[in-house]
Amino acid sequence: MSSDTTRVLVVDDSSVIRKIVCDALDAHPKIEVQGTALNGKLALHRILTDPPDLVILDLEMPEMTGMEVLQELKNKGIKIPVIIFSAFSEQGARVTLDALALGATDYVTKPSTDKKIQDAKQTVELDLINKILSVTGNLDSTSPGDSTLHTRTNRGQLCKTHFKAIAIGSSTGGPNALEAVLSDLPHPLPIPVFITQHMPPVFTKMLAERLRLQSNHLVKEAEDQEIVQPGYVYVAPGDFHMGVRSDGQNVRITLSQTPPENRCRPAVDVMLRSMSEVYG
Repeated sequence: MSSDTTRVLVVDDSSVIRKIVCDALDAHPKIEVQGTALNGKLALHRILTDPPDLVILDLEMPEMTGMEVLQELKNKGIKIPVIIFSAFSEQGARVTLDALALGATDYVTKPSTDKKIQDAKQTVELDLINKILSVTGNLDSTSPGDSTLHTRTNRGQLCKTHFKAIAIGSSTGGPNALEAVLSDLPHPLPIPVFITQHMPPVFTKMLAERLRLQSNHLVKEAEDQEIVQPGYVYVAPGDFHMGVRSDGQNVRITLSQTPPENRCRPAVDVMLRSMSEVYG
């Protein structure tokens, strides 16, 4: 094992999922499966006795759930990267956002066991492995990545300057950062805010709902051709690029399913290009 190999603990109560994940991870030269656990209680014991570099954690398990594991890690002051394995559903999205708020690093949607084994393994290889390498710093620097807009401002600056709109792009760690940023913006917002967060459908709807409740801003999932209004925060829906266009009288949202950019849809670059054309 080389020093840059990431040791991963795989935690899931499904033996089928554990095998799919382990087979995919074992095939990668920079990843070693340190062990597996079929529930949170066993996982916590492994983490305490032989800490891995990263944990892949299912949320719905017998004896001790993934949420309970995260709470225990937080209570004990143990900081270890955790990638949540989430069900692709509204409930799965809601619980995943709760897990991220509790300290999980990132998440991936679980491959369906209805898929052929090879198809499910390919899903893991395309999504999960990239997340692992990104979180642990082993991602090849030449790998394509979506550009993200980094800005820092305060309420006074926002009110005194002449911004026409705000664009925010986020990925790993995004939901928690978005809550913090939006909560710090003035009420009411004098301009519109556009957010592209790399998430699948359903998840973005739940994210918009959560941000609305946490920040008290008018946050909504964007709709195609709706008129942009100041004071609103528009979240790009999963699997759609979000942009804007001017019809001469109003600025409108545009949603499209053109090919992914840098493996992402929605992609931050698409949003930024269209906003620069409309807002300058």
